[in-house]
Amino acid sequence: MGATGTGKSHLSVDLATHFRGEIIDSDKMQVYKGLQIVTNKITHAKKQGVRHYILGEIEQDSDFTAEDFCLKSIVYIEKKLKTQCVPINVGGSNSYIEKLVEDPVFMFKYEYDSCFIWIDVEQSVLNHRVDTRVDEMVNAGKDQVNDERESSARRRTVPRSSTISPNNSKCEDAEGKSRKAMNQTKGRIAECIGAHN
Repeated sequence: MGATGTGKSHLSVDLATHFRGEIIDSDKMQVYKGLQIVTNKITHAKKQGVRHYILGEIEQDSDFTAEDFCLKSIVYIEKKLKTQCVPINVGGSNSYIEKLVEDPVFMFKYEYDSCFIWIDVEQSVLNHRVDTRVDEMVNAGKDQVNDERESSARRRTVPRSSTISPNNSKCEDAEGKSRKAMNQTKGRIAECIGAHN
């Protein structure tokens, strides 16, 4: 557990690799399908082959409650333990973990030995990580938009006689507006991440 940008995902993959574990995601937003960029879901490459559960499993229009999380989480924990695999719950949504551990209905603290790790990072380091993360998220979003734009352009055909002669001042103006929008987007994402903590 820990604030956004503290390195929970990276540590969980390291632990899972070392202790033959698999990860159960407990982030309230990352459980939903899609939303890779806005929730900054761990990428396929950063998973390093470690299996992740609940991550991106839930339909976006579903109301996935803390109780729903607990029910799913217990199923995965039981499956992992039967295969001698260490289940690792990771995420920043403490209400999910609190419900799992404290609610007597789930008997978690009576049934399972567990270890809790809270990652605390110096504020200046955290600020730098969040800035870097926001840049990565924005760039990933730009890449996704550019890929979609290219895909859309390939589907359209332009007659051979058509010519395009861009007006340089209009292009420069568009680039300036794009940079301004990018900076505003980064600021809004950074504010959201700060509010999420």
